[in-house]
Amino acid sequence: MEKGNLNDVAYQKMLEMLINGHFQPDTIYSERQISARIGVSRTPFHTALVRLEREGYVDILPSRGFQLHHITEKEMRGIYDMRCAIEFYCCSILMQDYHAKASSAVDMIKAMEKNLGSQEEIYRTSGNIPDFNNFDYEFHACPIRYIDQRDFTDIFKRYTFWILNLSARSLKTSGRMPIALKEHRAVLEAIKENDLTALYNAERDHFNNAFQINKAFA
Repeated sequence: MEKGNLNDVAYQKMLEMLINGHFQPDTIYSERQISARIGVSRTPFHTALVRLEREGYVDILPSRGFQLHHITEKEMRGIYDMRCAIEFYCCSILMQDYHAKASSAVDMIKAMEKNLGSQEEIYRTSGNIPDFNNFDYEFHACPIRYIDQRDFTDIFKRYTFWILNLSARSLKTSGRMPIALKEHRAVLEAIKENDLTALYNAERDHFNNAFQINKAFA
């Protein structure tokens, strides 16, 4: 396999491990041990690690290894602002197409309704945070998937780890799950009611509330 491909393999495997929660905060990991675990040599592994550090996932500790990046309040604010801007735009296009009765938009709204139903079921029954978090992520991904704009999709994918991580943190706060559910419902209802101002307010409030909870961890 070519060196460039090995770099990509190492990067994708590490990103998958990050997203799936294989690494814990404030824990130092050995490059040698993790590279052996994923089946690549040290050079492509380190190249992948440098890329992950540049993207804000990890911090490399010379002669010691690496650890998860400790996100700052400013970085956190940036992620939420970016998501609010992109998701508001995507939802506004979805809203426009939905009220023009485009079949693809109608189908996407149905998918979001079904997703909300699953969130409500989890809240009423198990209250399982990882399960709720997965549906939360998919709910937010729906309008971006609908737009099918490569740059938006790439940005959303790039921040998957932090989207899931920050959402999981906020959901652990007492009473956050039903509030998040209500906020998701407000976004969907604004789209269905063709109310752009309500949509903006719903998106802004949802992300700002999550930020206010999570900045305590920064």
